[in-house]
Amino acid sequence: MDSKEFSMGELFNGMVKLNQYVFQNYFKNFSGYHHDISHIGLTYSSFLGRLFTHPDEITKVQNFHLEFLQKRQALWKNIFIDPYFGKGKNENEPFIVPKKGDNRFKAPHWSKYPFFDFLKQNHLLAEELALRIVDEVEMGHSIRKKLDFYTKQYADLFSPANYLFTNPEAIELALETKGRSLWNGFNNYVNDVEKGRITQVDESAFEVGKNLAIT
Repeated sequence: MDSKEFSMGELFNGMVKLNQYVFQNYFKNFSGYHHDISHIGLTYSSFLGRLFTHPDEITKVQNFHLEFLQKRQALWKNIFIDPYFGKGKNENEPFIVPKKGDNRFKAPHWSKYPFFDFLKQNHLLAEELALRIVDEVEMGHSIRKKLDFYTKQYADLFSPANYLFTNPEAIELALETKGRSLWNGFNNYVNDVEKGRITQVDESAFEVGKNLAIT
């Protein structure tokens, strides 16, 4: 492995660049960020206002949350307690599975290791709870659409698949490559920030007139 790839000087310069671009972008688009944050805050405030003025809706949410806690307790027992006492866990029948088209937990690592299996299913249960509340609490159609959109974004944001130490696939790849995957990912992030867009393919592999057509 080329030691230059892991130069502390390059790492420091990359972090300085990121901070510069983040602050520049923030101040450049401050009004837009402020508007978005205010809009999100107003949406959730409207939802909470609806709850606090309708005790029956609060009771409904409390019941949903109680069901969630019961399911999570059963999940913990299924993954960590039953196998310890020799009862075993039927891996062909997970407690909760991702919906069709959800590829965040597609890798087999998520079911292979009990700890990560719990993280996965616990997140799916929490996500199910949040979306159920949005769907079943009585509120205006406009507020519901906004709340549904924001809640799904936050659910995706806090998915354990997005963080190194809660993603078994990323951890295993980092160990196999001795950190090269993390270094490459960091450099790709710096390059994307510099370009102002997310790159999903190797752009150098395309050439106009050869394998890329333009109108």
